[in-house]
Amino acid sequence: MSVTNGAGFGITASHTYTESRMQGSTLQMARTPISYTKLGFVYQPEGARFAGNVNVNRVGDTFQSVGAFGRRNVGGYVVLNLAGRVKLDAAGKHMIGFGVQNATDEEYATRLGQIARDDGTGNFLFQRLGVPRTYNVSYTVGF
Repeated sequence: MSVTNGAGFGITASHTYTESRMQGSTLQMARTPISYTKLGFVYQPEGARFAGNVNVNRVGDTFQSVGAFGRRNVGGYVVLNLAGRVKLDAAGKHMIGFGVQNATDEEYATRLGQIARDDGTGNFLFQRLGVPRTYNVSYTVGF
């Protein structure tokens, strides 16, 4: 769903619910979120030199089986992303963009794995972490 008004404000929203199971199973398929929600706000008035947006993504329960550690939930996190741009000239050919991914610095795993400990005492559960708070700046020239 998307809604805009004449003042340059807009909202987008989407929600997905997934029941993805193997035939005869009651368990959600591995690494398939049960729910995924996106909410976005944009400010982009016509003719303005500045535009910005805020996006919130929520990943619901997402299960993965990891050998000796069994079935684990790696979902249930929210990520906030911010972005903006400034036109440096009236024609809009020169722009500076800036943003912050994962603005709240949420620590979340995107995947799990296991590896044998060096000392032979069993396995170690590890996480592949998502993007930490990351700042970016860009300069764009249009032709």
